[in-house]
Amino acid sequence: MIEIELEQVKRARNASSERVPFEMLSPREQEVLQYVADGLRIADMAELMHTNVKTVEATRYNIGNIGLLERETHTPDRKGAGKSVLLALIQDGINYDYVSHNIDESEEIQPLFPSEALVLEQVAQGKSHEQIAQIFGKSIKTVEIQMGNALKSLNALNFYHAVARMTYLKKVGLWTVRMGSENNQRLARARREKRELASV
Repeated sequence: MIEIELEQVKRARNASSERVPFEMLSPREQEVLQYVADGLRIADMAELMHTNVKTVEATRYNIGNIGLLERETHTPDRKGAGKSVLLALIQDGINYDYVSHNIDESEEIQPLFPSEALVLEQVAQGKSHEQIAQIFGKSIKTVEIQMGNALKSLNALNFYHAVARMTYLKKVGLWTVRMGSENNQRLARARREKRELASV
């Protein structure tokens, strides 16, 4: 255990960029990072990797620790900091092609409303719902609803997957945010759905 931690410190100190270079991650850590970007649950990762949940959890924890060592981040919220590292690695990975991501043409991806996009951008920076609510002067419940709507619109399995999809769509020039009043658009969508149901 101590040898592994020392190896992580050496890898972190030899890194040259501000964010964690992908090469610093072991093959198992790279695989887990890919699965996190794909939105898989830890149990599903363990099954695919033919290992147990505790091993996957430890590997995911190590990825966050490497990033914390690299950034020399000292924070009481290590879980939140580890989440930030995973999100940063996913975004860098997609932008620099060491994490693959694609969206099937048959999937229905909808543009986000501006408030949903703002919330997702803050999540991508590692902010919690409580922090986002404070930044925008909203209730936590409103932030949770907007994040839930963002997940549905992007057909994402969780917030890591949503950030990966947003990053990919931005990279390929397909990221769009709905314009106009959100309430007017929601009302128009509800009316359109009601008409469609009535015509069936």
